Order: sequence, then C-alpha cells, then structure tokens
Amino acid sequence: AQRAGVNKQLINYYFGSKEGLYLAVQQAWLDREADFAPPDLPLTELVVRYLEDAVRDPRALRLLLWRGLADDGAPGGDRTRQADLDQVRARQAAGEVGDGLDPAAVLLAGMGMIAAPLAMPQVARELFGLDPASEEFLTRYAEQIRRIVARLADKPAS
Repeated sequence: AQRAGVNKQLINYYFGSKEGLYLAVQQAWLDREADFAPPDLPLTELVVRYLEDAVRDPRALRLLLWRGLADDGAPGGDRTRQADLDQVRARQAAGEVGDGLDPAAVLLAGMGMIAAPLAMPQVARELFGLDPASEEFLTRYAEQIRRIVARLADKPAS
C-alpha cells in the first residue's frame, strides 16, 4: 500500500484483507495464464511460454518468490498445485514425461528453470555473459529449456 501510494485501509475496503488481495492477484494471473498457456500446447513449448511471460512481466513470479522467502503459503495454493500436478500426470500418461519421473519433481524443476534467471540474474549473467532480460538471453535459454524438457520423455539408460 505504501509503495502504491494508497491508504492501507483501501486494501481491506476493496479486497477484504491481504489474503483477499492475494486471491485477486492470483485470479488475474490465472486469467493471463489462460491466454498464453493453452493446455494442448506441447510441454517443450509450454515451459518456454512460461519463461517468456516471466521475463516480459516478472511481477507474478516475484510475488511467488517473495511468498517463498516468507514461507507464506498461498490461499488455495494446494488446489492450484494439485491441478498443476494433474496436468503433469496427464502429460506423463501421454508420453511427454517419462514413466519413472515423479510429477512433483518435474513440476518443481520446471518452475525452477523458469524462475532461476529472475531469482538470480547475477548468476545468469555470469554463466551466459548476457543480461537475462535481453532477447538474446531469452532465445538462447529458451532453446536449451526446450531440449531439456524434450529429454524428460526419454527412457532412462539401463
């Protein structure tokens, strides 16, 4: 409220509480997500779409990271994560994710690949020699993510 230059009581007036504000932000995110992440998109492209969205507008990811640093669970987060896990399981059943992989680990690793350049821009600059907000970084990193995600369907070596 202070950074936005509004009275803190306005949050309670419009949203009922801090949690109400978070739920409104979460709904705005879900609406935006529906525009760029159709469920029929191949997993390799879906992950890149999330990356592109996060780089172009990092506010949702920053909120997620902030809540993580505070170890503050999101209201309704269990339902959202369960839906995400169900989607990974469906992709596993379709052969996009290997049978031996835990959907929870796949989801968390995917989120980590997307979040890493925004959470640790200095590390991304040191490793790639590029600004993680640049189109050159996005193109190069997105191609590597496509390759990594494509390997999730590979059968493990015996």
